[in-house]
Formats: sequence, C-alpha cells, structure tokens
Amino acid sequence: MKRTVGLICLLFFLNSTAFASRADSIKASFATAKNEEQRLHLLLSFCEENKSYAYDTFFKYADQAFVLAQKLGKPEQVILAKYYAALQFYRKQRLDTVQQIIEATLQKIASPKQVFLANKFKLLKGSTLVRQNHQKEAIQVFYEVITAAEYAHDSISYVSALNAQGWAQMELGVFPMAKMWLFKAVNSATANGVVSKNTVMYANLASCYGAMGQLDSAKHYIEMAIALAQKYNDLSVEANGYNLLSSYYLDLKEYPKSLTALQKSSEIRKVIGDPYFIISDMAQTAHLLAKMGKFQDAKNVIDEAMIIAKNAKLEAKLPLLYLVLSQNLYDAKDYKGTADALFTLQKLQDSLYHKASVKELAEMQVKYETSKQEQIIQQQQFELVKKNYFLYGSLILIVLTIVLGAVVLRNRKHRQEVKMQKLILQQQEIATQSIVAAEENERKRIASDLHDGLGQLLTAARFNLNGIADNITGLSTAEKLVFNKAVSLVDESCKEVRNVSHNIMPSALLKSGLGDAVKDFIDKIENKKLKVSLSTAGLNEKLDANTEILVYRIIQECVNNTIKHAGANRLDIALINDEDGLNITLEDNGTGFDTHILKEGKGIGMKNIRTRTDYLKGTLDIDTRPGKGTLIAIHIPNNLTNKP
Repeated sequence: MKRTVGLICLLFFLNSTAFASRADSIKASFATAKNEEQRLHLLLSFCEENKSYAYDTFFKYADQAFVLAQKLGKPEQVILAKYYAALQFYRKQRLDTVQQIIEATLQKIASPKQVFLANKFKLLKGSTLVRQNHQKEAIQVFYEVITAAEYAHDSISYVSALNAQGWAQMELGVFPMAKMWLFKAVNSATANGVVSKNTVMYANLASCYGAMGQLDSAKHYIEMAIALAQKYNDLSVEANGYNLLSSYYLDLKEYPKSLTALQKSSEIRKVIGDPYFIISDMAQTAHLLAKMGKFQDAKNVIDEAMIIAKNAKLEAKLPLLYLVLSQNLYDAKDYKGTADALFTLQKLQDSLYHKASVKELAEMQVKYETSKQEQIIQQQQFELVKKNYFLYGSLILIVLTIVLGAVVLRNRKHRQEVKMQKLILQQQEIATQSIVAAEENERKRIASDLHDGLGQLLTAARFNLNGIADNITGLSTAEKLVFNKAVSLVDESCKEVRNVSHNIMPSALLKSGLGDAVKDFIDKIENKKLKVSLSTAGLNEKLDANTEILVYRIIQECVNNTIKHAGANRLDIALINDEDGLNITLEDNGTGFDTHILKEGKGIGMKNIRTRTDYLKGTLDIDTRPGKGTLIAIHIPNNLTNKP
C-alpha cells in the first residue's frame, strides 16, 4: 500500500510547473488600466484564456467582471461574466450550480444579436449533461447549437458543437459516428481559422482511433493534439494528449515511456484540478501498474478513483474504471473477479444505450437533416429576393449608363470580354465532357462486342462441342483427354470474356447504382490475403450517371493500386452521400509510399484518379508515408452528385 501511495503522490501531487501564457500579460496589464471599461475588457479577456491557466484562479476574476459589468450597465458583459463563472463550477464538478446558472441566464437572452452568448451557454449545458451521463439529452442540445450557429455564422460555436457531438457519440462507444462528427469539426475549424479554439478535437480523434485499435492513426493525432495545445496554451488538451500517449506506449508494452507521458499529464492535471480528467489519469495509472505486475496497487488506485467518481457524481466515468478493472483482474488471473467486473460494465453500458439508443440517435440525425433542408429552402428564398432587388438595381444602373455614353462603351466592351471568356471555358468543359463520354461509350461498345459477339461465338462453339461429344464413339483415352481439354478451354474463354466485359462496364452500376456496383466489384476480388470492408450511407437513390461511372473508375483504380503495390491485408472503403456531396475514403494498412513520387509525375494510376476527380470538380487528399499505410479521401460536391 505504501508503494501505491508513493506512486499516486508522484503522479498527482508533483510541484506544478509555471505555464507561461497570454493570460500572464493580461494580468500584468490590469494593474495599469486607465479606466473601468478597460479593466472590464481585460478581466473578460483574461477569463477567455481559461484553457491556459489554473482553473481556481478564474473564480475571482469572473466575479470581479460580473460586479464591474453591472456597475457600468453592460448587459452582454454581465452575461459573459456569468458564463465564465459557470465554466469554473463545471470544471469543479459542481454541476447542479452550473445548471441553475445556465437555465436562469438563457431565460434572459432574448435578443437575436446575443445568439453567440446563447450558444456558449447551450454548449456548456450539453457538456454538463454528458458528465451527468445523459448523453441523449446532450446530443439533442448539440444539434440545436449546430443549427443556430450555422444560421448565425457563429463559426466558433459551430465547430465546438460538432466536436461536442463527436465527444458525446464517443462516450456512447459509437466510434465510427464520432469520427464523422470530429472530422467535420476539423474541416470546418480549418476552413474558418478557429483551430486554436478547438484543439481538443484532435485529442478526441486520437481517442477514437485508439479505441478502434488503429494505433498509427492514434499516434498521429496525439502528436497533433499535443503540438497544437502547446502552441495555443491549452492545458487540458495537452494533459489529455499525454494521457493518450501513455496509453499508446502501454499498448506497445513500453512501460517507461508510458510512465513518463503519464507523469507529464498528471503534472498538468495538478495545475488544472478537474476531477473528471483526474479520474482518467488514475484509470491509466491502474492499468500501467497492473501491466507492471503490481495488481494490488492497481486495485487500490481503481477503488480510490471510484470513490472520487461517486462523490463527484461522475457516473459517466464508471464504465472506464470497470473496463480497466476487468483487464487488470484478467491479467492477475482472477477470472471470477473479471467476470463480475465485466457484468457490472455491461449493465452500465446497457444503461447508457437505454438512455440513448441507436434508433433514437438516428431519429435525432434525421430531424437535424430535415431542419437543415428547411433552412436551405429559406436561404434560397432569401437569395431569390436578393436577386430580384439586384435585377431592379441593374435596370436603374442601365438607365444611368445610357446617359453616360463613355461609361456604357467601356462597360459593353468589358461585358463582351467576360462573355468571351465564359464561352471559352464552356467550350473547354464541353470538350472535356466529350472526351470522357467518348471513353465510356467506347468501353460500352467493347463490352457489348465481347459479350454479344465473341461471347456468343464461344457459347455456340461450346454447344457444338457438346453435340459432337454425344455422338463420338471409339476414341482412345488420349484423344478423349485432348477433346475434354478443348471443351475446358472454351468454357474458360467464355468465363474470361464475361469477366472482361463486366470489368469494362459493370451491369450492377447500370442497374442498381454505385453502392451495389462497388460491392459487386469487391466480392469478385480474388485475393485471400486482402480483407476489404465497405460501408455506405445516403446511396439509396442513384446519383448522376456520369458521376457514378467516374467514381466507380476511381475506386476501381485505388483498389487495384492497393492489391498491386500496398502489400496490405486490410482495406476499409466508405461512401457517404449527404447534403455537402459524396465523400469517399479508402484506408489500408499497407506499406505506404513517399508522396514526392506524385509530385514527380510518376504513376499513371494516380494520374487517372486525379484527372477524374478534377473533372468532377472534387478534391483529393492522400495521407501516407512509407511503412504507415495509406488514406485516400475524395470529396465530390453535391452540385454534381445530385444531378438528375
């Protein structure tokens, strides 16, 4: 027991390191502020840097900001100060107090101009519900924020809500769905330049990949999370990153490295003081102790963590603790204890899914998508009104330009040049379409000729040989062998013609659509070493025929490249069609390659993939390096995929 206490002290009560951040300079400026308005601005700016400082510090400054905002008659600043105070109560696990502040404040936010404040409080409300083990209610709140933030162009809240949605799905163990939301958050954060406000999404992605056993991808996002957290002084994400890094090294049985990473995480947790994450470190500590053979010490840490979780009303952390406990008991060969721990874990997980079933999650997803479509229709109507106003304005402008003859001439010349450029671009596009169409028509013709011409001749030859076989008598054994071999060669030729014809123009693509065609293609792959999995969504209806053909060729080329060059034993393919367009991902665990090869122009297959993607006005991203597998991500915009 003494050794356990010693190790816990080492991990959770180290002397804190000084974490320099922008918050320090703001505090220094506060003492020399010229007036109360400047002091209020500095107080709120300091509270905004809460991710880079010890949480206890912010109670005092949030209270000061609240009093000063009331004195100066600044209602929005009063609400913002309340938010920062509630945030600190949340991190101290005083969730009942947080809920009271949120509900009381949301009733007072009525102005549309304050939607960004409402979004902040709703995000905190959803996060509180997750910590209280009410994931279904939390997911509903996050959907509301996504819709409101998107409509108000509140990019920070929008990305935070996408990330929070992924976190909630992750807590439920629905990792593929969690990855989808987290990648949406990453893409939106990158596009809107708000990565610094949402570094936690990379830690969440790392956790997803780790839970799914994809350690290379987990390591990649762990390193990204730590680097970005250090860059933007996000203590919580940095600590999470080191905790995940400890888990990564633990899976590799590199215990000293795992301990070093865990010590770094625990040192930062000491500065932060959030029991939610302290329990995560304790679970990791127990797992590490068990792997080092210190089973009793590990059990003592788990018991202490369970007490903290129950006292802090953190039931959402109990599944993690019982999972670690079951693994540790199994390693200690206590199989009865393992069974009891797994039974308790199953009851906890059943409770989670009872509160948020897959069906209910799907219904909420459909409701969100429906609401988004309604917003799109409203936006289109608004754009139509804008166009009408633009038309009226253009008519007035034309009248004025008639008076100004010189201006008219210049404008006319300019319009003619623009029109000429458009015509040139249209001609280029028509030419490209003709080339692609000609290529596909030639494929169809060759496939038809093979099937209807050569295929029919071979079939007729087979029937004739069968007829001869029925009437031939008196052949020697050697002659019969020759005859039977000829029949077999004709049979094989028939099959080969059918296979070639199908590869050139698959019938499943023409009849059932892209999803069935890709599945049919995968089912025909004769490679026992390569396991290919396919997941599709949103492909219930056929897409634009030209798009389907080109996407099928792209996937066909990628799969063939994997078979020929990757040396992989697993290939995961995903086709997801939503309101943004068609997303295609292919990820293998093969040897990977150096992307400089693509810049040097080598590889006809990759050129074909990029050419077809460019033609569809899509984007192509390749993430690979030697020895680390390959991830190909393609996005085709919905203005092409939804053509009739």
